[in-house]
Amino acid sequence: MPTPGQIQEAVQFPATAFRDPDLAAAAPDTDALGLPRARTGAVAAVCRLAGPAGEWAVKVFTDADASRAARYAALARRLRAHPVPEIVPFELQEAGIVVDGRAAPLVKMPWQDALPLDRYVARHRADAVRMRALADAWADLLARMEAADIAHGDLQHGNILVVDDDVDALPEVRSGEALNGAAPKASAPRPVFRLVDLDAAVAPGAPPPSEAGHRNYAHPDRGAGDVAAHPDRFPALVVYTALRALEGHPALWHDHDTGENLLFRADDLLDPDASPLVAILAGDAALAPLVAALRAAALGPLRRVPPLAAVLSDLAAGRVPEAPSARRAGPHAHRRSRMEAAALPVLAAALVAAAVVGIAATPAAGAVLAAAALMLLAASAVVGARRLPLARHRRRVGAERRRLSGDIAALDESLEQSDRYMALD
Repeated sequence: MPTPGQIQEAVQFPATAFRDPDLAAAAPDTDALGLPRARTGAVAAVCRLAGPAGEWAVKVFTDADASRAARYAALARRLRAHPVPEIVPFELQEAGIVVDGRAAPLVKMPWQDALPLDRYVARHRADAVRMRALADAWADLLARMEAADIAHGDLQHGNILVVDDDVDALPEVRSGEALNGAAPKASAPRPVFRLVDLDAAVAPGAPPPSEAGHRNYAHPDRGAGDVAAHPDRFPALVVYTALRALEGHPALWHDHDTGENLLFRADDLLDPDASPLVAILAGDAALAPLVAALRAAALGPLRRVPPLAAVLSDLAAGRVPEAPSARRAGPHAHRRSRMEAAALPVLAAALVAAAVVGIAATPAAGAVLAAAALMLLAASAVVGARRLPLARHRRRVGAERRRLSGDIAALDESLEQSDRYMALD
């Protein structure tokens, strides 16, 4: 696969690099040195090109993903049947660019003159009416995506764009469920979202993605390939809670914006009971129910995170969810499913009885049955223990520790490379 440097070099000559006629006739956006500007990420480099047919965002991949084509095809089929206008149109070209004599895949999208969500919020956070309209538009979008059975898979500020100050061109946006007070007036600004970077999108028939989402938005238990648990539901709640919090507390932005989040950080989601930000928001009577819902979703299993619309409906009806502490086992910590509580012990007892009979008849067979009974009982105990909030918390901390260890190792390697280059100079 090509490197970002090779992609930048190839894009200098669109007529020979691209097979798409629109892109071949376009010119790349360049920097002060005349080189194409390329925003690089973990798996791709993105360039902007403009030509007679319009302006385009071109994402050239630097990794090999055998499931990418099937995932984009499944998403395209679903969108044809259930359109979601906020998802920017895309075209995957498996051999769309020639880099260093070899064809590589790319995704072509119309360029969006819009702001990333964090920059939009930074600009308008002092405007409470606009922030409320933004939150309501977000709730509406996520409800329609849920109804279409489509998940973006990596909802985070960089992949969520907002059309800025273009009220006359905006479609009608249904108000989301109001938590407190009246919804914005009809004359309020009605921003529209644009969703880009669809590599992790989930639709019926799509293979699971190989990424787990941005750590400041994804559920603490989410891993790569987790699609059955609706990966958008938790980040949707994180974004909505942040927008509603900033509606009444715009000053929080100064203390909690890192440039890689929308108010909340991974630590706040990993252990909300130890989060100063969560404590501040929970102290606001108007926000407390919503914060409680976020806390319950963060501390609970990924598969039980409800849709944002269901959360808002429950809160509007006065139903506030509860969650056990992340640091101690709650009163229901040892509760197992009915199958675990009934079927497993009964099956284990049957195996024990069979083992007793078997030992008298055939010692070897009896020993095998006894071992199977012990393994079944042990498995039942492990399954029950994994349901404990404390055990879940320990797994999360362990996963975070492994991630940090990997980051430190990568930084050490970078320092060693710098030292070698300095030695050569």
